[in-house]
Amino acid sequence: MRMLNRLGWAEGVAFECYGLRLGVRLSKFGLVDRIRKALPYGAEITERCEVDHLFSILVGKKTTNEPTCVVYSDAAPIARVSGIDAAIDSLRSALQTLVGEFAKDRIFVHAGVVGWQERAILLPGRSFVGKSRFVASLVKAGAQLYSDEYAVLCADGLVHPFVQPISIRDEDTHRGRPVRAEELGPAGVGENPIPAGLVLFSQYREGATWRPRRLTPGKAVLELLANTIPARRKPEAALEALEAIARSAPAFKLTRGDADDAAKRAIRLLDRVAASA
Repeated sequence: MRMLNRLGWAEGVAFECYGLRLGVRLSKFGLVDRIRKALPYGAEITERCEVDHLFSILVGKKTTNEPTCVVYSDAAPIARVSGIDAAIDSLRSALQTLVGEFAKDRIFVHAGVVGWQERAILLPGRSFVGKSRFVASLVKAGAQLYSDEYAVLCADGLVHPFVQPISIRDEDTHRGRPVRAEELGPAGVGENPIPAGLVLFSQYREGATWRPRRLTPGKAVLELLANTIPARRKPEAALEALEAIARSAPAFKLTRGDADDAAKRAIRLLDRVAASA
């Protein structure tokens, strides 16, 4: 870290997010506004210089049309990429992962989340299982966007928003294209924490039939735990939040086909569950 500190740093930004104090510094002027737009949901800019974790972007010389950039987390290089856009994407991902791991009083679970009639539908799963398209279809069907990436839980099981544009992957290149909730449906984004109403562990398969299989609460907790970022670092807090989810929301596992059709079926399923509660 001492060697890295000796380099010339042009500007930076410090912010607080979920109880963490974080900073980003840059070796090139004129990038701070772009960095601010890449900060995690809930970030608040601060003038304090003392931080828990420091990220750095070192912009090098151009090799072709783009400069080579190295992204550091504290003293460790975490990405060496071509172009400032790619460096900011790497920074955004690293910041979200760190916040998900170390956030205070919150448990982050890899999941898409929408709100429907003041109840949350959770779609747990890692990348490439089709959850972003499912989330987008639910928003088109009238649900509120809560998150495309993380379900943010507190100890009592309430689900908090972690809003960002939905990243719709191109089927050929697998590159994400950001789409705002307002472009998809009239309900927009959720702003207040809401209880979980339904948990769907789904995976896309072309032509699949909608046949959800209900899980026991214990099995649902285990499935959620596999997608929980701080599961190993703070297992007791994670289990407390996940068990609260399992008590309040039935969980189902399924293979889905068309996302728009699945979205309508998911909403009808939640309505039936709510009516029978």
